[in-house]
Amino acid sequence: MKTIAKILIAISVMMISLTAHAKGGENSVSALAITYKVIVHMPDATPSVLRGVFVVITDETGRLVAPAQLLLPGKTEYQFAENGPVKGIRIAKLSNGLRPHADAWVSNEDARAGLFQNGSTYLFNLYISLPVPAKANID
Repeated sequence: MKTIAKILIAISVMMISLTAHAKGGENSVSALAITYKVIVHMPDATPSVLRGVFVVITDETGRLVAPAQLLLPGKTEYQFAENGPVKGIRIAKLSNGLRPHADAWVSNEDARAGLFQNGSTYLFNLYISLPVPAKANID
């Protein structure tokens, strides 16, 4: 009977820890990681051309340092985590993959250089602006 009770307690503890981990999400942030917070500033009406665009954090060589996150209408804050400390350059940007027409929308990159410490949060801002309309030829 004691063995069955111990097994049930062990299963309960495992279920609780798995549930807590699952609630943290795929890219959950712990106090032991470097946190990058990216705020995307975009026009009120998110255009359909931005479908399939991702918010990414890369190093100076273009390598992703955390999983890319899909740019969602109405969502302005994206959080990424990386084990550290790390010295180097981190760049926040939008990646449109194989959608060249998405380049019609202008976006900046935001970069930071230095030593990135565990337990610290580093802020990046990305600005999406409307494309400049072509001037009409009036003759």
